[in-house]
Amino acid sequence: MTGLNVTIPYKEQVFKYLDEVDGSQKNWGFNVIKIKDGKLQGFNTDSDAFFETIEKWLPEENKLSALI
Repeated sequence: MTGLNVTIPYKEQVFKYLDEVDGSQKNWGFNVIKIKDGKLQGFNTDSDAFFETIEKWLPEENKLSALI
């Protein structure tokens, strides 16, 4: 196994077992655990998908990236 998906309510329970959390995701939480070199790494693919959708669908003047 090279990784797995995590859903609520398990996200909070497994967080303590992660060796690393992607730096940009510490405030967002995580939904994917990647197993690499025996270490557990947490990532959030939901936030990437959300921002990608915003970029495609909102008019330029309303994009969140301008606010962040």
